[in-house]
Amino acid sequence: MLVNINYRCTLNRETVQNMRFPTGKPSQILDRLSKCTMVIFRSGKCRIMGCRKPLNIEDIPYEINNLKIQSITVTANLNMKINLLHLKIKLGPLCVYEPELFTALRYTKYSPKCVNVFSSGKVVILGLQSLLYENTVAIILNDIKNVLKFEI
Repeated sequence: MLVNINYRCTLNRETVQNMRFPTGKPSQILDRLSKCTMVIFRSGKCRIMGCRKPLNIEDIPYEINNLKIQSITVTANLNMKINLLHLKIKLGPLCVYEPELFTALRYTKYSPKCVNVFSSGKVVILGLQSLLYENTVAIILNDIKNVLKFEI
């Protein structure tokens, strides 16, 4: 399930020159788009964050350039309880599990994507960069399931 999409872009130079930025740092303007937040910096760079569906370019009230996906976050459910300590032993150096610091096991095989596996069976995948993410998510989930099937 898609959680959010974050974009990066730049504004037209004339548009930025006509904006009134607050004094002090950081020099940025927050603009609430339809269910997204746009942060505009004095340099003209922008971040559009928290979109729950792909952004429609007509929803942006400014002329923008270079709209690119920065990251996509997706969640999935394996529908089973997971013993993270056993999973850590099976995966070995392909993961990081430090329960004192973070409750999830971080599966590092797919770096730079961040894959967090929780004991509830929920999986959070961060850092996807294409709207065609379904195949990548399926590969990651099948990989985890294959490791877990020997544990059942």
